[in-house]
Amino acid sequence: MEAKESSETSDGYVNGEDSQQVQSGDSSKRKYSRNGCTECKKRRMKCDETKPSCWQCSRLGRECIYIMNRKNKKRRSKEEIEREKLNKATRSKAQRRSDEPDPQSEAQGTQFSFSFNDANLVYNDLSDLVNWRLEEALTPNLKTYIEESSNPFNTELSTHNLPLTTDDTDMIFDIPLEMFNLGEPHSEYLKRYYNEFFTLVCPFTPNVNSNPMRDVLFNYARRETYLLYAILACGAMTQHRQTQQIRDDQAYCSYLSTCLNILSDNFEDETLIQVKVEPMLLTILLLTTDCASNKNPRWRAHLKGAKELLKKTTVQSDTLNFCRNWLTSYEILAGITNPYGGIFQADGEELSRFITNDELYLNSLKRLNMIDVHGFNYLDGHIIQLDIAFRDIIRVMNKIRILENNGLIQGKTHLNSDIVPPVLTLTEWHSISNQLDNLEEMFIIDKSGIIPPSNPNHPSHNRVKGFDAIDTVRFPSGDEVTLSWFDIAHQTHIIAARVVFLNRVLLFEKNSIFIQELVKKALRYLEFLRIQPNYRNCCMTHLHMLISVIGGLCLDEKDRQLVEIFLKACYNLGLASAGHNLERIQRIWRNEVQSGEEDDVLTW
Repeated sequence: MEAKESSETSDGYVNGEDSQQVQSGDSSKRKYSRNGCTECKKRRMKCDETKPSCWQCSRLGRECIYIMNRKNKKRRSKEEIEREKLNKATRSKAQRRSDEPDPQSEAQGTQFSFSFNDANLVYNDLSDLVNWRLEEALTPNLKTYIEESSNPFNTELSTHNLPLTTDDTDMIFDIPLEMFNLGEPHSEYLKRYYNEFFTLVCPFTPNVNSNPMRDVLFNYARRETYLLYAILACGAMTQHRQTQQIRDDQAYCSYLSTCLNILSDNFEDETLIQVKVEPMLLTILLLTTDCASNKNPRWRAHLKGAKELLKKTTVQSDTLNFCRNWLTSYEILAGITNPYGGIFQADGEELSRFITNDELYLNSLKRLNMIDVHGFNYLDGHIIQLDIAFRDIIRVMNKIRILENNGLIQGKTHLNSDIVPPVLTLTEWHSISNQLDNLEEMFIIDKSGIIPPSNPNHPSHNRVKGFDAIDTVRFPSGDEVTLSWFDIAHQTHIIAARVVFLNRVLLFEKNSIFIQELVKKALRYLEFLRIQPNYRNCCMTHLHMLISVIGGLCLDEKDRQLVEIFLKACYNLGLASAGHNLERIQRIWRNEVQSGEEDDVLTW
């Protein structure tokens, strides 16, 4: 597939007209009234501006509030801002949701259909998660240090250092670090989060120096200080992993403790919990990412509330769809790499309803700059249609786990014809295979993962500069090659899906010619590391899932050496779970891992 004609896009790199794209309906931006009410603006509905109550608010039974255009109004006093926050926060939950979702409004904007109990479960999960991380971090040495320290860590932030904000939900993009003038040492930890933590979590970006995931969290951190303290905790932990200084460890615990105290104070009035569901979800997902590779299986319990709430939310604010995408990435990682699966296990249909590339979902991700014109998902590291193939494979694997756990396939395999209903039908087999075949033909810049000099994205054309995902590797011989990590990540995720399907579903042995051919094909993308073992690029960490899948299947000693080089490089980049995976894979090579003895780890 060759692009007939190319044009430079807002993504920074050049897209070919014939490149594969996700079919997500009309992606043109809707026009909204400039002076509409706050409810219509938040839900991205067109407001007819009728007063005292517009048509949409009257129909949905919501409180209709108009606020003067910001350009025409004077700066409000601190007291006025606080009063407005209090008024908004104390709205009754009846005004925040409808008990029955309206199909018509669902097509137009946000309708929260979860209950108070669902929101309360998220709050309890968040409190429990922060408590757990705090208890785990407070080692005996750190407790002694804190008790004996004459200079306790001060987490207080002066309010004048925080960016002026209201509860306005308009999203700001490309937020500069300077917006948060927190003073030292807080600014130091925020800088670690800004430049390192989220660069590792989401190294693929639509533009140089931008990060859409970081932007979403910063937008809410301007309003919710418990999220800001969770962000600072992640920055402190990032620094501690590099410095091993006990002061950084103390800062981490102090930030988490402050986060917990703010949660308790803010939500003494339980009716406010429903109002703050989105920032609570973001905090849960952020801290779950921070504790990736931890061997404590409590990560499942901490995501239960997020799962229950998101699956009941029939619609779709941009932030909730962002959270849904983040949770989907966890589910795919766990479903593919964890022997015990993810958090959707009991009901295959439940997983199918949750992971769907519906139009509203895709449009939300586009508005948040999370996917490009090809459908490449910057968080997942592949074209988003691949999520559906992963979902279908995980559904089959969940059926197998249920049979195994119930002792229904002892002495035979899950593919026996007397298993009723069958774990895998011929139609499902063909569907999964066809999906992967079609996805393999899709590309972002070049399917091979190597950008030829003739391609407009090649550095020689001076069109694209500073992209980590477009990187030139120079060898001691003087030769060089320019890599498209966009395409390498996408293609290797397809290989990971194929290997899991063949090995764990169709029961191909690891020494089969098909499995070994896929292992070799995957490792060819990393062959350059043999010559450049010190190469470092955060985008390469998106191949961690692939190596988690194929690492234990490597039979050739040279292949195993390349796996070790890759995982050590990822660990040195700050990916803690890579260290765990290296140990796990080495145990598999030594035949020290038995079925049922694997760690229940969320590999990020």
